[in-house]
Amino acid sequence: IIDTDYYLNKEKGRIRFVKGIENVKENNDRLYELGTLLNFSKDAEHVGNKYCISGLSPTEKSGTWTYGNVVDFFFEIEDKLDKDLILFMEYSICGEAQRVKLLVNGNEITDYVASESERKEVVIPREYIENNELLLRFELPDARLPGNGDQRELALFIRNMKISTEFSEMH
Repeated sequence: IIDTDYYLNKEKGRIRFVKGIENVKENNDRLYELGTLLNFSKDAEHVGNKYCISGLSPTEKSGTWTYGNVVDFFFEIEDKLDKDLILFMEYSICGEAQRVKLLVNGNEITDYVASESERKEVVIPREYIENNELLLRFELPDARLPGNGDQRELALFIRNMKISTEFSEMH
């Protein structure tokens, strides 16, 4: 996981990473092919955790918990982008409800309350994506201690994620 110091250059509407991301780009660690199903469990073929900059706990057998109130993912999309994207996620929650705010490259695209295990589809408007770079920020103000002795503040237990140009099922 790399250092997460970055800022948003609102004049150009582009994310600028101060530390760390240059090395990631050089190694192509976060190149993403649209439609690839990312799995957040141990021993997965396409591991989603590699796209996380900050905010995920260590991978568990069937998924990964978010850790704290903010989770950042960075994707460098390989494909040509000429239309809106669809983000698919499959997750469970910690507690009875979790507020979720999703920002793409600094632009809020949704704000909702997750109240159960679910599959979620969210449209990412094309105009929010520049140079095929995608910074997804999940703000999770209701992250909490699970009450089982675990000292992490948890919100979402992520199983799968996919970015595509089509509405469809996750699998």
